[in-house]
Amino acid sequence: MADSTDSWVSGLPIQNPTSLGFVTKPIDETIKLIYLAGIHNIQVFTTKPTRILGTQADMATSIPTKNLCVKPQNVATSNRGQKKANGDEIFQMSDTGHQINSVWIWLVDVFELPDTADREQVTANLVKGLERALGDHPELMGTMHCDNETKRIVIKLPEGGSAALHVKDATAAEDQIPSFAWYDEHDYPVHRLERAHLIPAEASTLLMQVAADLDTPGPVVAAFQVTFIKGGVIISIAISHQVSDGFGVDAFMTTWAAYSKAATTGEEARLDANIPPHNLFTATTKPTPDEWEALRGKYPTMKYNTAPPPLLHADFVLPVVKTRVFHFPRSKLVALKAECSAGLPAGEFISTYDSVAALWWRAMLRAKRPLLKFDDSQPTHAILAVNMRKRAGKPISSRYIGCSVGIPHSDDVTVGQALGPRAEALPLLARTIRGATNQVTPEYIDGQMKWAAVGPDLRYNELNMPWFFGQDCMSFGWRDMNPYTSHDFGFGLPSGFRWPEMGFDNFLFVLPSRASVRGKGPDEGLEVTLGMEESYFPHLEKDEELLAFCEQRGLGS
Repeated sequence: MADSTDSWVSGLPIQNPTSLGFVTKPIDETIKLIYLAGIHNIQVFTTKPTRILGTQADMATSIPTKNLCVKPQNVATSNRGQKKANGDEIFQMSDTGHQINSVWIWLVDVFELPDTADREQVTANLVKGLERALGDHPELMGTMHCDNETKRIVIKLPEGGSAALHVKDATAAEDQIPSFAWYDEHDYPVHRLERAHLIPAEASTLLMQVAADLDTPGPVVAAFQVTFIKGGVIISIAISHQVSDGFGVDAFMTTWAAYSKAATTGEEARLDANIPPHNLFTATTKPTPDEWEALRGKYPTMKYNTAPPPLLHADFVLPVVKTRVFHFPRSKLVALKAECSAGLPAGEFISTYDSVAALWWRAMLRAKRPLLKFDDSQPTHAILAVNMRKRAGKPISSRYIGCSVGIPHSDDVTVGQALGPRAEALPLLARTIRGATNQVTPEYIDGQMKWAAVGPDLRYNELNMPWFFGQDCMSFGWRDMNPYTSHDFGFGLPSGFRWPEMGFDNFLFVLPSRASVRGKGPDEGLEVTLGMEESYFPHLEKDEELLAFCEQRGLGS
């Protein structure tokens, strides 16, 4: 590891990476890594030549964008903020939202749409739908700010606030954004859904810089875009992850879709009338200092900082993460689950998700071991994103768009155990993953909210996770999202649903099944994205055990 006297990082304070839970062994003699605790992410400096995701798109000829003002005619929801004397409305964020890094969630739906469709009318109906959806969730028209009196992050909505719907016509720009036919043929590869083209500029940066105070202009909470392509249309959305999560963004898209379809057909939208506030997961009572201390160590992925992090170095570049979509056929999922359930005690349960994550865990370690050179005695863990809606012990409306992510940390497993004989290792890892998920109970959720509620300073929280060059399995289950049945904006359901240009090292995302999409066969199972720093990806693509159960989609794209 480089020391603080290296001239290429002159003036930057360097923290002990051991305290951050990251690998400390040399990765390669040609690579220098410095891990800095960051307000929004773990920032990595490297002397290895690298390129930045999105550069090609950024350098391409700009596609003209039309920005339409969207202002709800009726804000009927009772979920309102605190009105200030100057007309600003201040919305409080949830306790669980404060535990998430300041980034956006980006999601896109890709639809077939004939080139003969009336794009002006399609756009007009989307505007009407978005107006009504924002009337249900006015906080999404606000901006993100630090409240330095309460030491929390809040949303500020100016009086008469509005949002913008960005509209691009890329039907004649196939050199930059492929046609619908191309996307459909290649199964919607995430690396060809480029955020420089599909996400509005105000929400397209990797990290969100929350405004330092209530008077400084802040980043938008949400951004919306419609991109017409040859033979289709892409609807894109970005929402602050501190305000929402993947399931919340899916829920908002369902609402926008229902209202847009109603504008198209004249039929009323069928939506649950119960709209919970986005900050639902907030502690109802504050713990005493002793009660708060008793929670210490139970939420190791939730980290508090009491001061802002050091600024990014001027030469900062992110390691390049390669992410591809893989498909697990239904028949092979059955076989994998059976293998992972071998020797399972009576009454215990292993899910398909547990099985896929266990397989990924082993494949990830095998791919990284030649370069990271970790030994059999070192620990490795599963770090999971768990949707707390279904584990809160009470029903929660499907209209809830807030952030309610539990991120349990599994018990230790050694690298030797994880990479041991397959017949022993796969069941062990699947049970370990299930055990981590089962940590998330109503009591766990109550404790997580209280752990945040009286934190010393909620402006600078972050997730304590190995963002790059780690050896932990990080897995997110989005299988229960409903884009392929609920995102009908008036011109049919999407045939592709993705996080565009996804770039998370060590991350597995289990996506909603496309089994209902036209043209998919009876063995259509689950799609997943596997992401890894590009140096390791060639090992992953040739992993025989992994490829015995899945195949890579979008080859040649």
